[in-house]
This record gives sequence, C-alpha cells and structure tokens, in this order.
Amino acid sequence: MILKKLNSRRSTILITLQRIPYVMLRDQSILVTGGAGFIGSHLVERLLLENEVTILDNFSSGKREFLAPHRDNPDFHLLELDLRDASLLE
Repeated sequence: MILKKLNSRRSTILITLQRIPYVMLRDQSILVTGGAGFIGSHLVERLLLENEVTILDNFSSGKREFLAPHRDNPDFHLLELDLRDASLLE
C-alpha cells in the first residue's frame, strides 16, 4: 500500500514537472563551475546556444574532450583554476 502511494505520488510529481514551462536564459554572461564534467558540459552546451559562458574547472575529474566542440565559439571562455586555491583570493 505504501509503495503504491509512493509510486502514485512519484508519477504525479513527474507529471507536474513536465508541465512547468521551460525557461531559458538569453543574452547573459554565465559562470559554470565544474563545466568540464559530464553534467556541466551538457549544461554548457545548452547555455551556449544564447549566452556567453565562462567555465571554471580544475580538471580533477572533468575531461577536456567534453569541451572540445565549443573551443571555436567566441562566447566560450575557459579558466583552468581550482577554487580551493587561497592565492586566488589575494
């Protein structure tokens, strides 16, 4: 009974989320941290359609090949930095 209610509730949540209108940012300058990772690179791909995107990544787990298709895009900027580096704050 509980599982059935959870499944039914989950279906309701998914249906509700599908009805939310998709909002896309346009003509913005956006910073994406971790943009070379699997999820980040897909986000970057979508954002680059109508925005200027700066990616900040230290490539500890991200991959350069995820960003390779965007290198020639004038709205694509890459900063290879680690946010944990205290010297960046000086």
